[in-house]
Amino acid sequence: MMGVAGHDWTLAQVAPFTLKNACAAAVLAALCAFVSILLVWALGKIPALARRVMPRPYIRAAVMALILIGLTLLSGGQQYNGAGSEWITLCLEGDLSVIPPYAFLVKILFTAVSVAACFKGGEIVPSLFVGATFGAYAGPLLGLPAPLGAAIGMGCLFGSVTNCPLASLFICFEMFGFEGWPYYMLCGAIAYTLSGNFGLYHSQTIRFSKFGGGRVDEKAHH
Repeated sequence: MMGVAGHDWTLAQVAPFTLKNACAAAVLAALCAFVSILLVWALGKIPALARRVMPRPYIRAAVMALILIGLTLLSGGQQYNGAGSEWITLCLEGDLSVIPPYAFLVKILFTAVSVAACFKGGEIVPSLFVGATFGAYAGPLLGLPAPLGAAIGMGCLFGSVTNCPLASLFICFEMFGFEGWPYYMLCGAIAYTLSGNFGLYHSQTIRFSKFGGGRVDEKAHH
């Protein structure tokens, strides 16, 4: 109604759900779980370190902003600033010509520095960026199409960092349709379990252990 155009994240290719592809997707989901832990760890530790070294918020914001500007200049553009929707679109189309394999690591760094500078713009869309760029490269190494790998990565990262696998599944359906539903269900469950008790929101309480053993009632780890 306000004239803001939505993002057309159309999934270019979905592979048949065979045993071989299911096993490859399971491995990708496990890798995504570890990437999600890295993202959560960076978003917890780097801002905490900045607060400890520079307790005054205005000085911290200024210094970290200068670091962010320097990183932007070194990266050669602003592709790691903001939501990064253009690169997510390219990943879902299978076009990786301008996206380096390490893009997900750089985005994690940029997001952590931005949060440390008090530029609180959100962590959810960056997690989609990280998932798309990681999955688009890791998927083909496992025999999956890059677009499907990107979609799996997005779903796995979102579900793992928020500890909301059901919401992640619905988001995958909304963004990519129902054609790849077996992948989203399988990979979302694996990534959510293997990500352990890590989460973006420390106030979030993990009620039951993901690995069995009953009730734990502990705060999400950073």
